[in-house]
Amino acid sequence: MEKMAGVLADRLYDEHKFPAVSYDAFQYVIEFALEMAAGIFASAVIAVLFDMKWETAVFLMIFWILRSYAGGIHLDAFWQCFLFSAAVMAGTVALVKYLEMPMWGSHMMFLGGVLAFLVTEPVNDKNRHVDQEEDAYFRKKLCESFLAIVAAYLFCLFTNNSRYMFLIAVTVVMVYVLMILGKIKNGKIK
Repeated sequence: MEKMAGVLADRLYDEHKFPAVSYDAFQYVIEFALEMAAGIFASAVIAVLFDMKWETAVFLMIFWILRSYAGGIHLDAFWQCFLFSAAVMAGTVALVKYLEMPMWGSHMMFLGGVLAFLVTEPVNDKNRHVDQEEDAYFRKKLCESFLAIVAAYLFCLFTNNSRYMFLIAVTVVMVYVLMILGKIKNGKIK
């Protein structure tokens, strides 16, 4: 991705058109945009292949919100992260599509996942150092996020939508597992 961003930056960058932006910043923005586009494209392909467009959207929304404030595993190269993320998304969507979870199972997963998050500190990674002030902010935002996720889960409960209850529960647990894997990778848990 970095090479492709470099090629595009070489062709598109003109310091007369972008006087306030350095070449390196311009290249970084292009690389970031390409990586985001690849992720969005992969998400769309997975959603279409499994015929689960709304489920994929719900998964991504919960995943991105929780991952933003809780952290998780950071892999060393874009392609590793891309393949791992696509596998997690496809695996979660496939699990929800092909496995029927009884409501009590979803309740237990969801409650366990939420409680586990509340007693575990967010990941402090070399790529994302968190000081005490930021940690407090992330914890607050994580709690606020869980209020919205609990509300969505309760809405699914009252509308008797067991598929989305299972989706929400498995997504919460999946993000928690990724957070623990990040702690293991960083040597915080042995």
